[in-house]
Amino acid sequence: MNCIGERKWFAEINDDSWHDIEDPNNERRQGQDFVGLKNLGNTCYVNTFLQLWFHSPSIRLAVYKFRESNMGESVDEEWKPNSIGGHLQAIFSLLELSERAFISPQDFIDHLGLDAALQQDAQEFSKLFLSLLEDCLSQQSDPNVRN
Repeated sequence: MNCIGERKWFAEINDDSWHDIEDPNNERRQGQDFVGLKNLGNTCYVNTFLQLWFHSPSIRLAVYKFRESNMGESVDEEWKPNSIGGHLQAIFSLLELSERAFISPQDFIDHLGLDAALQQDAQEFSKLFLSLLEDCLSQQSDPNVRN
């Protein structure tokens, strides 16, 4: 979690920012409930795969062990993911540790160049994404991540 902007993500939820929400407590995760993913239009197929991969312990562990080339350059500088592996780390960390009831996968969707307004085929997305992820992870030095 070092340098991925944890100060921003794990800061207290400011109740003054919830202007259009009837009860801000509805936006907080309750107990051990799972964190959800916001549907950005036609992104339910992406959210389904993200949840599926997150709940696979071997995939989640490999993603957590992934290292980007710019990771850890400066502790004071907020890290921003620049690869699929980095975006998955950020999403998986938030799915596991966020205090919010749901998070937005907007940065991940943008990184992949997907149009949230267009419905895509889930099987084609899965094949394409796994191919991109394999390319990203195959460059890692840790064999547990690479394989």
